[in-house]
Amino acid sequence: MRRRHCRGVAAIELAMVLLVCALLLTQCLYYGRLAMSGAVLDRATSDVARYLALVPVESLRDGTQRALVLGNAQVMLEQALADAGVQVLDLQVDFGCGLTGCSVVSPANPLASMSVTAMLRYRDEWFGAAGDVDLLAYAEAGRDN
Repeated sequence: MRRRHCRGVAAIELAMVLLVCALLLTQCLYYGRLAMSGAVLDRATSDVARYLALVPVESLRDGTQRALVLGNAQVMLEQALADAGVQVLDLQVDFGCGLTGCSVVSPANPLASMSVTAMLRYRDEWFGAAGDVDLLAYAEAGRDN
C-alpha cells in the first residue's frame, strides 16, 4: 500500500536536482565569460602599453603626432576587444607618459615608461545578468631611451 502513495517522488526529486544543476551551470558559464573578457582586456592593455613603449620619443613630444599615436593605440584596444567578441558598453582609456599623463609631454619628462589604464563596462547578454560589471586593467611598459 505504501508504494501507491510514493508514485512520482523520484521524478520530483530529479526535477529539483536538475534545476539546481542548471542554475549552477549557468552561473559557471557567466563567470567564465566574465573572466575571459577580463583576460582579453588585460592582454590588450598590455599589448597597447608595449606598442607605446616602442614609439619614438619625438613622436610623443609633438602634439599632432602624439594625438595620432594615442588614437591608434585606442583603436588597437577596441579592435582586440571586438575580435574576441567582448561586448563593450563603454570603454574609457587613460594613457600615461612617463611621470605624467600624455596631454603634454615636456622635455623634462624622461618618458621612462608608458602606462595604459582601461575601464570596460561589460554586460553579458547571453545569460541576462542583472546590471553591468566594470572591468579594470592596468599595464605599464618600460622604454629604452
